[in-house]
Amino acid sequence: MVYKGEYIIECVATFLLFSSLIWLNECYKDSEDIASDRGYKRTFPTELGWNESWLRLVSALHVVAFVFFWHTNVYLQWVALIFVPFLARYQVLARDSYSRVKLPQNAIRNLIKIAGLVLYVT
Repeated sequence: MVYKGEYIIECVATFLLFSSLIWLNECYKDSEDIASDRGYKRTFPTELGWNESWLRLVSALHVVAFVFFWHTNVYLQWVALIFVPFLARYQVLARDSYSRVKLPQNAIRNLIKIAGLVLYVT
């Protein structure tokens, strides 16, 4: 967009998509490090507690799904229909126990890879 000097909706949508996915991944990583981060780092889990932070991450997942559907690539919309429900399920399962944080972490990382692959191929 900078090079051409014009507004391209696909570029903005792709930037927002990967920004939201990476932000959610970072929140999962912060949840995993709640014990070591307490006292020197301000994150959702250290400031709000485990349950409240996971409830906010559930609402953040809606933003990620919206960005998928806002993208003009129809294949990304199919990816969202198939994989975002799995991510939501794993996120809910991880809310119950610290030991299950790896489930949504792996799901979001796979979702990032799949979205990148879809954009590369199409």
